[in-house]
Amino acid sequence: MDDFSAELHGAVAAVCPIFGVAIVELNDKSTWRIDFQPIATTAQKVQAQDVLNAFVPSPPKPPAPTTTELLARVTKLETDVADLKAKLPK
Repeated sequence: MDDFSAELHGAVAAVCPIFGVAIVELNDKSTWRIDFQPIATTAQKVQAQDVLNAFVPSPPKPPAPTTTELLARVTKLETDVADLKAKLPK
């Protein structure tokens, strides 16, 4: 389950007993489906559908930096610190 599906699942499951959600086309909510547990009441199903219809996902998280990117940042910081130290009065 990707982050988006997990976020939607959590939001729907908070109001209704479900087995899960399915998303066929991310940009077309008519392709989204909720798989309800048999114990879900009609009122819960309506509320779950309302949650699905109103759902706006959180913005995607940026990818974690690579080791190379982190090392470049450390090197830049070390250079900046050295430059600042060089400018200090002696």
